Amino acid sequence: MIDLDDLKEHLNIDLDTDDDRLTALIDQATDWIETQTNQKYTASTYLYWLPCFPSGFITLPKSPLQSVTIDYYDSDNVLQELTDFFVRYQSHVPLAGPNIQWPQTYTNRVDAVKITMVCGVDSDDIPPAIKQACLQLCTIWNEQREGNVSEIKQIDRIIAAYRRGLIV
Repeated sequence: MIDLDDLKEHLNIDLDTDDDRLTALIDQATDWIETQTNQKYTASTYLYWLPCFPSGFITLPKSPLQSVTIDYYDSDNVLQELTDFFVRYQSHVPLAGPNIQWPQTYTNRVDAVKITMVCGVDSDDIPPAIKQACLQLCTIWNEQREGNVSEIKQIDRIIAAYRRGLIV
């Protein structure tokens, strides 16, 4: 989301003695923002298992999506790759659906359907407000160690427009 040099410039730090701590702050702030917005800004791969295909759409729990692959165990318990499906967004929530109908799966597996999602955006596509929120959060945590609740609420208001889907 932001790199160490961006943060050090923002904090007016020239020395390398705190690089590990500052890198940890960037990771923590990135994680906090991604959790609050239910969006991945750093490239990540997620696995999602189902015991069978549903009767309708599959709600994919992460976004934005770069790619989705679906593998499943067919009725003979043979692993297959599904290629006949589509992904669409409804109210910023990604949904996977069959082009015709979902195939039958092996009934005695809790992992009969495996969905692999690659999520995230290119760093150039991260909104400036999100990058600024990350810098501000790192600054708060760097200066106060625990963070001030009212300042964190300010950051929460900045990122509110970027919330997508259900926040768990």
